[in-house]
Amino acid sequence: MTRLPDGHAERHGGGLQPPLTRPPDFESFWEKTRAALAGIPPSVSREPLESQSAALGFKRLAFDSLGEARVSGYAILW
Repeated sequence: MTRLPDGHAERHGGGLQPPLTRPPDFESFWEKTRAALAGIPPSVSREPLESQSAALGFKRLAFDSLGEARVSGYAILW
């Protein structure tokens, strides 16, 4: 068992075990974060992508987030 540099996780046979307790400011952090996100119009975009399968559809999704970041990902529709 080895203590990692961040001091929070231990390595067990190649896996990581995170701490089992929340930081003291956990709830307030998420309350502030949710409030900040509520003030950002998401500007969601959906872009259909080509599929070689009639049974599957693909889309690229994106939305605005904190710090002027644009978050994106892919959806598989079946």
